[in-house]
Amino acid sequence: MLIPIAVCIIGFLFGNAGEYIHRSWMALAKVLGYIDSRILLTLLFFIILTPIAFFMRLLGKGSFVKSVKGSSLFVTRNHLYSKSDLQNPF
Repeated sequence: MLIPIAVCIIGFLFGNAGEYIHRSWMALAKVLGYIDSRILLTLLFFIILTPIAFFMRLLGKGSFVKSVKGSSLFVTRNHLYSKSDLQNPF
């Protein structure tokens, strides 16, 4: 508890020291944020998303494309757009 109070007093008494304290604190926060976000995203992927994908494949629901009729996945759609198609696009 005494260290934060000492840092605050130094920052208030000496203006330039407060600038250095702020810059060093922001540099530390940037490094910790970079490391922490990588750890959290890695844990999220391996603990939550990977088991879900594994069980979906076991159930047979892991295939993105239901049927492939040739070497291309392009589907030709000949559709004449009307006014009602553009009213609620989503």
